[in-house]
Amino acid sequence: MHDLLAVEKELARVRSEIDSLKGRLRYLSDRVDLSTINLRLKELSPLDQRISASNLSGLGKRSLQAFIRATNLVLELLGGLVVLLVGAIPLLIFLGLLVLLVRYPFRWLRQFVNKRKSDRQE
Repeated sequence: MHDLLAVEKELARVRSEIDSLKGRLRYLSDRVDLSTINLRLKELSPLDQRISASNLSGLGKRSLQAFIRATNLVLELLGGLVVLLVGAIPLLIFLGLLVLLVRYPFRWLRQFVNKRKSDRQE
């Protein structure tokens, strides 16, 4: 009788473990269904085993084009900075007025308090 209870208890434990593993399997299966894999494949060209001067043709023209592109990029950057500064002018004016409106009343209040202190000491 004792052995039968032990076997039944062990069977219940195994069934519980099986149910737990089935739940875990369903969870992982759902996670896999929602997953996405992005691949980028790029074919590499084989390396040349010989030294060749064929890539040097038109070197001056390509260098000039690179210089022109770099100059255009710098000019575009400077133009963007000018646009940014012009666009920021209203914000800077607002911040300047806000600083003035906050700074001077406090300065006046501090001078007033200092004057009252000096009047009391005299």
